[in-house]
Amino acid sequence: MSIEDDLFVHLAFDRAGVALSVTDTAGRVLHANSAFRELFGWSATDAIDISQISRPEDRAWTRAYIERLVRGDDDEFHTVKQFVRRDGSEFSGAVTIRPIVRDGRCVGIVGVVIAAQPRDLVGDPRVGKLLEHSASTITLADAAGNVMETAGRYRATLGYPREFWEERTIFDILVPDDAERVLVMRDAVLAEPGGVFVDDFTVIDADGERHVLEVSAVNLLDDPAIEGIVITSRNVTEERAIRAELTALRDEAVAEADQRARLVATVSHELRNPLHAITGLSELLASDPSLPTSLQDLAAALHRQVTQLTLVTDDLLDAAQLEIGDGGLRAGPTRVRQVVDDVARLGRAVQKGGRVAVWSTVDDQVPAIVDIDGARLHQLLLNLVGNAVKFTHDGEVGISVTSRRTDDGRLQLDIAVHDTGRGIPPEDLDVIFDPFRMAANAGDDRGAGLGLAVASRIVAMLDGSIDVTSEVGRGSTFRVSFPVGLSDEPTEVPRGHQMLTNAADRPVVLVVEDNAVNQDLARHQLTRLGAVAVVVGTAEEAIELAAERHFDAILMDHQLPGMNGRDATRELRRRNVTTPIVGMTASATAADEQACLDAGMDAFLAKPVGLARLNETLDALITRQTPAARAEHPERSAGGRAVSAVDVDTLATLADELGNPAIVISLVETFLGELERRRAAIAGDDPEQIAREAHTLKSSARLLGAVRLATVCEHVEQDPSRAPLVHDQAIAAERAFRSWLSERTQESAR
Repeated sequence: MSIEDDLFVHLAFDRAGVALSVTDTAGRVLHANSAFRELFGWSATDAIDISQISRPEDRAWTRAYIERLVRGDDDEFHTVKQFVRRDGSEFSGAVTIRPIVRDGRCVGIVGVVIAAQPRDLVGDPRVGKLLEHSASTITLADAAGNVMETAGRYRATLGYPREFWEERTIFDILVPDDAERVLVMRDAVLAEPGGVFVDDFTVIDADGERHVLEVSAVNLLDDPAIEGIVITSRNVTEERAIRAELTALRDEAVAEADQRARLVATVSHELRNPLHAITGLSELLASDPSLPTSLQDLAAALHRQVTQLTLVTDDLLDAAQLEIGDGGLRAGPTRVRQVVDDVARLGRAVQKGGRVAVWSTVDDQVPAIVDIDGARLHQLLLNLVGNAVKFTHDGEVGISVTSRRTDDGRLQLDIAVHDTGRGIPPEDLDVIFDPFRMAANAGDDRGAGLGLAVASRIVAMLDGSIDVTSEVGRGSTFRVSFPVGLSDEPTEVPRGHQMLTNAADRPVVLVVEDNAVNQDLARHQLTRLGAVAVVVGTAEEAIELAAERHFDAILMDHQLPGMNGRDATRELRRRNVTTPIVGMTASATAADEQACLDAGMDAFLAKPVGLARLNETLDALITRQTPAARAEHPERSAGGRAVSAVDVDTLATLADELGNPAIVISLVETFLGELERRRAAIAGDDPEQIAREAHTLKSSARLLGAVRLATVCEHVEQDPSRAPLVHDQAIAAERAFRSWLSERTQESAR
């Protein structure tokens, strides 16, 4: 460029009608034209710095946007702000600045300042104060996103002064990564007038710091009183940080709980397997009449000690499971007297020397069957009775059960466990329900100190209360109360032990167990109960054998080499094998039990399993049938096995009530005709339809005695995400109903 050209450019710069300036990267003015000096009141000889023409409160963010230009973060910056003249007066001006780049580096900044007339604030001062002091920022924007009005004009926001917000769009403060999401939200807002859209976006404040804003937008462009998009935003940076931290902590806690749950499950399995073998073998020896009395007594003592060890182990594992939240409730029909009698029997088994009488009484007003978690009730009473027996060397331990109606009409069970033992000192009454705490006078009878702690937690889960009264030297009484529901299950009592003690018709039980000691124990236990045991070591063997020949029941371990017990059960049900299957496993959590039942098993026994529990479970499941009938119908896996999925007595009762069995047959056929469609609907994706179909299927299934299917449908009705549970139960019910219909057809033919 020639000297003449250089002079021409300099003259043009100086004579320009707008205020122009060139500054270095530190903000010192290197050149300013006449319009600039006239606007700001500075002479040509005065040295000027950007800070001198900015208000003190604006200097930090002014420096920040200059630094962004110098770094190359922005190619241009435009804002409206208050400027300061040399005489101290202020004026509003619109400024646009750009970097001067040489060899890829910013060497200076050129700026243009135009005096501007700020827009008037809202006429109503109350609205102005509302905008000024609102916790959230309220903004009115046009369809292009230009700010028409904002609370930022009434108070500093994100470190920017009020003037900054005169001519803004969201993109002026938005991080580039969020620009596309803003456009998506804008399009959605424009497409749906009146609709509310909410999302989080990250913006940059005057100091260059990032903040998260929760932005809500509603399109009121068609509203003549507004004619804009109303945007509400609030700074949720700290809230989101706390949420992220809490989420991380929760994930860590869940991972830790999962590890602890796996540890508990592993320890439980490893302990219960040998305990199952020792308990069962010692019980068999103690009741073997071929042994001398002295050896029987030794075996009985061993059995008592192992039973006590099992109780302590259960307390430790139960406490761990409750601590990690792996101890939820699973309510169902429960026979109160049966639970109480079983606990009393176990109490007599573990008492020392035969000098303690263990008795129980259930008031006649107590319903035969109540709706409660039967396993937890059994566990609660066993812990209380076990504690009473342990601290009573002579005398008695009694269980009494009564019921009453509360003021709000709920049914309440009141249970008292009384003993004539050593009693509890008054100063220890407040701590005996704490883990690992025992009375000072426990002496040699000290245990793990967990039985009462577990009992207390179970009572809390049952929404009940527990208390104790005691007198040293005279004994203690523990009282628990909790609400229960009435069950609509049939109230017929089990048939007793006739099925397993009838030698003329010995049931055949398939035992699926890979542990050699447990295999031998199962053989002896079933023989003692009058049954024939067929033992296999793998699920694959069991599947082939059960498909080829008749068995009255299957005892299925879960952890097997190759296919596990639950998968084997599903495969058997898929092959239409309806034989009752009892899960008998060392994995003893409520989740394990539910998983076994969901797989299609009919019952669940947690090891160790004694003769009484095994007999009771098999007796309740196996339907008696003469050998001739079995030979006549070999294709039926367990002759009349419908009882495991359908209560045939309910069908008979319904026929009596309707006065015509043909009507019941028609109802069953109609049910089967609709079952596939309803099952398909429940397997769909619409939660509302799933709940409706589950409700309808529940009602018809319960009417016809398919109680297990009805129960599963009730769970699905309350929680549609559990819909997959219906599949196996529906198949089992269908098989059972078709078997029942086949029997009715054969009866008619005769």
